[in-house]
Amino acid sequence: MDCAALGYQGQQPFSDAAVALADQGYYALSCRGGNSRIFDIMEPYKEVSTFLIFLVVIGRGLADIVPSIIDTHFDTLGT
Repeated sequence: MDCAALGYQGQQPFSDAAVALADQGYYALSCRGGNSRIFDIMEPYKEVSTFLIFLVVIGRGLADIVPSIIDTHFDTLGT
């Protein structure tokens, strides 16, 4: 990806067009840092972005926990 052509330098928008889009909450995700992408995706939804990020964190946590609980439950049924 040619981030310079999209107006990005060092994972930050620097061209007038890229800065204008960033001010509205839109970023070229492939040119941004890996850990901030989820926040970049939610930023255009300013009114509910905090709630959406909360749901993503809870959902991700459940996705990690629930399979281990299910595996443990079925392991105890087999004994």
